[in-house]
Amino acid sequence: EMDEDALLRLSRRFRRGLENNHMLFGEHAFRKSREPHRRSVLNASFWDVMSTGLSRYRQDRVEAHADALRDAVHRLLNDEEFNTAITYGPNDSRKVKHRFQATRSAFKEVLGAHTH
Repeated sequence: EMDEDALLRLSRRFRRGLENNHMLFGEHAFRKSREPHRRSVLNASFWDVMSTGLSRYRQDRVEAHADALRDAVHRLLNDEEFNTAITYGPNDSRKVKHRFQATRSAFKEVLGAHTH
């Protein structure tokens, strides 16, 4: 039921989220492993929060804060509650809320309020 303009905006935002993740993590985007010699499988719950979360920010802003963002994401992945929420609770509403809130907070801490 969306009009053409709304679909184009949604498409641009979706692509921005994917491009920001790829710029930050390369072949490790949407994967829990960050070891250079090991690439883990894609994690759908992590993909969900990372793709939507980074779609809110312009690529130049993400790139300017790339190191701090990588550190923030690594802290999330090392957090037991967040890791459990993306590993064992894909449909548990409390875990879904937690992973989105934690990711939003981490991005806001590094990047401030979202901008397009």
